[in-house]
Amino acid sequence: GVRLQAIRQESFVVNSSIRQTLMELKDERSRIDNAIAKLEQILDTLSETRTIAADRAVRPGRGRPPGRATRKNARRGLLRETLRKALASSERSLTPTELRDYVLESGYPVTTPKILYTAVYNAAKKDPDIKKTRDGFALRASAKKKQKRRQER
Repeated sequence: GVRLQAIRQESFVVNSSIRQTLMELKDERSRIDNAIAKLEQILDTLSETRTIAADRAVRPGRGRPPGRATRKNARRGLLRETLRKALASSERSLTPTELRDYVLESGYPVTTPKILYTAVYNAAKKDPDIKKTRDGFALRASAKKKQKRRQER
């Protein structure tokens, strides 16, 4: 009786542990499938881009391709300015991802959001008016005063 009950209890524990592991593995498989789909999408985009680039290839001696603006980069200091505006308008610290999204919404010229994330992180770390917090980045108190004075003008 008691031994049979102990065996049943142990069997139940093992069974539920196996079920939990199975669920975790299915979740992991789902994450892997999603990652594979994203990578395949990126590869498709890259091969399309390569085809377009080959079609637009500039022959030697012909200058830049027609229709392309001479400057596609942002003006100097625009990223830092945009980061400061974002942090000044927020009551709390912002994560690098939130900052990147704000910069994208502001119309900052960008080719790849992943590269922009790195640029945002590095610019925020380098800026003396921005401090790194546990939750992300925040504007220093002295910089908030400067920002308010600029907005009042």
